[in-house]
Amino acid sequence: MLWRLQRGRLNDSIHRSHQRRRRPIHKERPPNSPQQDLEELGMTSMEMVNLMLSIEAEFDLTIPSSKLVPANFRTIQNIDALVRDLAH
Repeated sequence: MLWRLQRGRLNDSIHRSHQRRRRPIHKERPPNSPQQDLEELGMTSMEMVNLMLSIEAEFDLTIPSSKLVPANFRTIQNIDALVRDLAH
């Protein structure tokens, strides 16, 4: 499953988003499951935008504006589905 293969890369993107804002990163509280809400872990809307940009760079993708909705970036599972969809 892509979740297991890409989990490290997605988590790295999340951590880089936090580092850019010089906020504490959630290494102590990484997502426990692919369904955990990233906003509940403390990600702000600006950090979600940074995450989206990191995902585009990390996976060499362009996310179309129709896919730029908060629901696609709310959880690792949603991000995983988005990346799989765009990679095909």
